Amino acid sequence: MRQLQTLYYDGKVNGVSLRPSHSVQRVPDFARLADALGCVGLECDAEADVDSVIMEAVDVTDVPVVIYFRVNDEFLVWPTIAAGAGNDDLQHARGLAPTFANYDVL
Repeated sequence: MRQLQTLYYDGKVNGVSLRPSHSVQRVPDFARLADALGCVGLECDAEADVDSVIMEAVDVTDVPVVIYFRVNDEFLVWPTIAAGAGNDDLQHARGLAPTFANYDVL
C-alpha cells in the first residue's frame, strides 16, 4: 500500500504501522500464519540469505511455501501494477513498462 501511495498519490502516505516500536514482534507474522494453514513459512531478513531461503523453499515439494522477504518500508518493490489497473499495465521500474506487442495473446 505504501508503494502505491508513493508512486501514484504524490507520496501522501496514510495508514497504520503494525510494527510495535518497542518489540521485534512481526504483525502479522506471515511465517507462523503460513504454518497454521498447513504451509511451510520461511522468513528472509538479510540479502545474504536470499539464495539459501529460496533453495530451502525449492526443496519443499509436498505443501505450498510462503516466503516473507523483509524489506525496508521505504523500498519500492518491482514489478508492480497500479491499483485498479490490469496486468498489461505492469511496470518493472518507475515509468518503465515491458512491451507486450511482440507476444502472442492466447
